[in-house]
Parts: sequence; structure tokens; C-alpha cells
Amino acid sequence: MSVVDTIEGLPVVNAKRPVMLHVTPQDIKTARKFSPGNCAVAKACMREWKVKEARVHLSRIYVRCNEKNWVRYLTPRPMRSEIIAYDRGGEFLPSVYKVVPVCPSKRTGKKQSQAPDKNRKSPALRKKRKPYTVVKGVRIAAHK
Repeated sequence: MSVVDTIEGLPVVNAKRPVMLHVTPQDIKTARKFSPGNCAVAKACMREWKVKEARVHLSRIYVRCNEKNWVRYLTPRPMRSEIIAYDRGGEFLPSVYKVVPVCPSKRTGKKQSQAPDKNRKSPALRKKRKPYTVVKGVRIAAHK
């Protein structure tokens, strides 16, 4: 997965603190499926946080409060589940979500330590990771 550093030429910065978001029936009523900028959560962000634009993806939420930058949050798991259900033809239920900043290890520009870790297992002893599950039939991430 690539890390987004800019959206439409504006830099992306990480949020500093968690915020609450209330998705209402009105947000859901005016939402469009498969549309990161017009889904129920994006509508709720624009209404409640008074932002100019919001784009909601399965793993990240990007909001633009000004003409200088975008702010990045993590998409909470329960919200992700609602997005998937909605994009696949189900119902999006009104709810309150705690939207948190991206954790430091997953932030843009985070450099991994190159020093050997004495507590790491040797390659032969490590368990193989399961392949990632690609969720199909939902919105796509398209940033330029």
C-alpha cells in the first residue's frame, strides 16, 4: 500500500488528536455509493467539522480544512464495515465514531530502524504471513 503525501498538489499532514463524528440519517440519505467524497461519512465530516472537503476510504479519512493542506485520520474498523456494507448494496446505519490520528509507525516519512534487533526471530523461525485480503465491490483509492 502506498502512502499518500499529496492530494491535488496539497500536502497531507497527520491529525494530532482524536475527534468524534456523528453520522446522521440525513448524511446517509444524501450519500452516494462508491464515492469517497460523497459518502455518508464524508457528508458528516463536512457538516460536523465544517471542513471544505472530505474523502473517506477504507483505511484513511482525508479532510481539507483550508487551502494549505489535507489532514489524515485512520478509518475506524466499525466505520470501515459500514462502508463495505453500504458500497455492496446494504444499509449504512447512523452511529457515533471516534476517529483517531494515524499511529506513529504508519505515518508518512516514518523511517524503519535498520539496526539488527536481538529479539527478532531468524527468518527460518518466523511464521509466514497470510496474504492480504482484497475487499472487492467497494470504492477505490485514486489519488493524484
